[in-house]
Amino acid sequence: TMLTMGNPTTFGCLGPTAASIAMNGSVTVPEGHSISLTAGDINLNGGTLLAPGGTVSLTAISGAGEVRLSDTGPTLSGFDGRGSITLEGGAGVDVSAEAGGSVFIHGGQFLMTGGSVIDDGTGDQDGGAVAIDVDNVELREASMISAGTSGAGHAGSVSLTATNSVTLQDGSSVTTETRGNGNGGDISVTAGDRIELSGWDSETGQASGLFSNSTRFGDSGNIRVSAPVVTAENGGQINTSASFFGDSGDVYITASDSLYMAGEAGNGTLSGIFTGNTSRGSAGDVQVSAGDVTFLNGAHIMGEAGTFGGRNGGDSANVTIDATGDVLFRGIASGGFTSGVFSGTYSGGSAGTVSISGNNIGLIQGGGIVARAVGGGAAGQIYINARGDFTMDSIYDGVESISFISVEMVGEGNGGIISIEAENVHLLNGSEVILRNTETGGGAPGRLSITARDTIYQIASSRKYSSVFAEGFGDGASSANITYNAQNIYFDGALILTTLRDTEGTAGSITLNGSNGLFITGFSQIGSNSFDASQRGGDIFLNTSDLEINNSSYIFTNTYFDSGGAGNIYINADELRIADA
Repeated sequence: TMLTMGNPTTFGCLGPTAASIAMNGSVTVPEGHSISLTAGDINLNGGTLLAPGGTVSLTAISGAGEVRLSDTGPTLSGFDGRGSITLEGGAGVDVSAEAGGSVFIHGGQFLMTGGSVIDDGTGDQDGGAVAIDVDNVELREASMISAGTSGAGHAGSVSLTATNSVTLQDGSSVTTETRGNGNGGDISVTAGDRIELSGWDSETGQASGLFSNSTRFGDSGNIRVSAPVVTAENGGQINTSASFFGDSGDVYITASDSLYMAGEAGNGTLSGIFTGNTSRGSAGDVQVSAGDVTFLNGAHIMGEAGTFGGRNGGDSANVTIDATGDVLFRGIASGGFTSGVFSGTYSGGSAGTVSISGNNIGLIQGGGIVARAVGGGAAGQIYINARGDFTMDSIYDGVESISFISVEMVGEGNGGIISIEAENVHLLNGSEVILRNTETGGGAPGRLSITARDTIYQIASSRKYSSVFAEGFGDGASSANITYNAQNIYFDGALILTTLRDTEGTAGSITLNGSNGLFITGFSQIGSNSFDASQRGGDIFLNTSDLEINNSSYIFTNTYFDSGGAGNIYINADELRIADA
């Protein structure tokens, strides 16, 4: 490649239309030096710009103006518009070195295609930054922007800022990584209109998305995404992970109009948001602030720690969804995985807190929320707060898959919390809410509460109860209290049960407060059981002005196998009607 030096006017830089630069070869400068290209349009086809530990600056502009270069990137002034920058045919920009360099890109349309790569690797010194500020970003055909560290230095950050849109498809990715003691870099993606992550690369199996990974001692980086509309489909992901001692990074998503994630790639890779550590570290937290939030057909949020087992594992993720519109998790993937939120730890850490607020909130056709702790840490907590209705329905469009909420603790920690609050609560067609404590060694049992400002409906499908359970099993475990609060409570094929089994723990009570009315029909069952437990079963309290029990429904307390005795049933009602019960 031959480079010519001359007055800027020679290259059309000061004319009404800036000239273009097209390269199909490579340029290499000594370590610590820089490469700067400024033109109307810039096209790199198959070549590489190599500036180890230095700076590569690509600036596409139109008309006359001024570009001032610095170590923190170029400063532009006086230009009428911005041109296009294209990396295609496997083109590369590489500033990797023991002390990684920086890459700055300014223009209009920025396109990477054909497996093109921008790489900013570092070793025992901190890496620089990859900063892209354009009108539109589009990465196609397994193209990649990467910043990593293999030593004690921290990896550089990657930021994409687009006036309009950012699109990653066909297995293209933005990745930061640590393979050493340094931390992975942060990723920031901001767009004025939308951010789209979609598809996968059939040759490598790589999903499109934003990824920060740790395979040694350092933490993976945080990922921040902000646009009016954020979508991930057909395997598109936002993912922070760690597989050794480091913690995985946090994920922050702001989508003022909508966050939409759906489906899977052709190889079964699911769309969603993922944080996790398979060994000793903790999973990163997930925070979503959005208008509407929709996860369909197996797309989900998952934050898990210690999935390889062992001891001294980290904590699972806290997940917060704050929506001004509706929140919906619906449907299952081809492999059977359901849409929802899943926070779990399996090596002694504590489970996280899942908090979801929105207008109407739905878990439909397999939609689920789980907070699980195995190995001794405290169980998780799930809080749902709907300004409108909260609905769990296992059937959608004639297809049935159980919708569920589950908090489970196995070990010596405290039990968890499930709290649901809404205008109306609908538990329909075999949906399940479960709080289970196993071998807790005497830890606190937790609590399960469902509150509606108007009415709670709990209605079975044609073949399965809609169920709410609190269970205590083995080695001092206690079952949690179950409490319903509403003006009206309507049960038709409802099963509400507290159970003690093989334990010295205490049984939880069931309290149903329906200020205006409590209607129990359709073979509904409300009861407490004590199986081979030293303490008696839980008590049941029914408080309402109008109580009706009919159609083979019944309320019971039972004791089995030398247990401590059955609980008591207390009814406080102005009117009581019992028929066919």
